[in-house]
Amino acid sequence: IVIQFVDLRSHVRNSNIGENMRQCGYCLGILADDGVKFRNKASWYSPEIRGDILWREPELAAMGGRYGINLLASDKETWSRGAIDLRDFPELLDFAVSDEILGVAAEYLGEVPVLGEMQLYVTTPMQKNVGNNFYHFDKPYSRQLKFWMAVEDVDAGNGPFTFIPAEPSKIVREKVRYVGRMTDEEVYAAVPESEKIEFTGAAGNALWADTCRCVHFGSRARSR
Repeated sequence: IVIQFVDLRSHVRNSNIGENMRQCGYCLGILADDGVKFRNKASWYSPEIRGDILWREPELAAMGGRYGINLLASDKETWSRGAIDLRDFPELLDFAVSDEILGVAAEYLGEVPVLGEMQLYVTTPMQKNVGNNFYHFDKPYSRQLKFWMAVEDVDAGNGPFTFIPAEPSKIVREKVRYVGRMTDEEVYAAVPESEKIEFTGAAGNALWADTCRCVHFGSRARSR
């Protein structure tokens, strides 16, 4: 028997994603050929698959606000707002552990990546911010890498994920003396509001970000 291991980073050796991540803490839109590669691989983001997942959790749609469906947990007791059995949606896990995804993660983290979570986030209109709708850093890790792909068109009305790049985020952490959630006023007193970046665009658009380095908040849907 022969077992062979290869360097996953070879899949992204000619890509700018890793370099952008190291310098800025994020890579938005996925550059050049990588964008085509990820979109072609992500057949799972079709409305049919998304609808099938949500159909299994109809009580969630009535809750309002922002909720996540944990796509890794097999026991619903481990996630208070629903869990999906990935055996019913193999294309989800195939995508998460594809060479293209793991290669970027290995290049940026400099080690063998561990898949920590997969979630489908849905946001319905809300009138006030709660929890992750406030600015915060993810913890307890010093670094991590998250990959988003929009399953619907995203604009300001349906609440884009919003973040500030790594360098100005460092200023926020130092000036605000970060210990938990932060208001917009606290953050923009440390750095200009113009530093924020909203993850908007058409379905299939993608984003890499290190949410331990980049201060951010979750979707604030107001109109839909």
